[in-house]
Amino acid sequence: MHIGVDLRCLLSPHRTGVGEYTFELLTAILNSDSENHYYLFYNSFLGQALILPNFTGPNIHLLKTSYPNKLFNFAIKVFKYPKLDSLIMKRFELPRLDYFFSPHLNFTCLSTKTKHILTVHDLT
Repeated sequence: MHIGVDLRCLLSPHRTGVGEYTFELLTAILNSDSENHYYLFYNSFLGQALILPNFTGPNIHLLKTSYPNKLFNFAIKVFKYPKLDSLIMKRFELPRLDYFFSPHLNFTCLSTKTKHILTVHDLT
């Protein structure tokens, strides 16, 4: 399977609860699963990539875009573009992305054919 993962919650210099959850969950999954392919997406205009954990492996693929975050989030919210799964499929020449996992409630826009897994941490 081809699984996309939104890493934008890991771009903070100090990990929050959501960042810690995402880091621990991905570390456990990526260390134990060598069959599925994981496409890790993040957007960093100012070089925040140095903060990201070093997820590596033959089935782990990293995709960085470099749009200003406010503009990127505005485009997703208002224009429903870019579709994150389409960015990943185009970059890695995939016919489709089976699932896209959002560990945080970020602005996300996906094609209708991609199944979306979203973690909602708190409803208060």
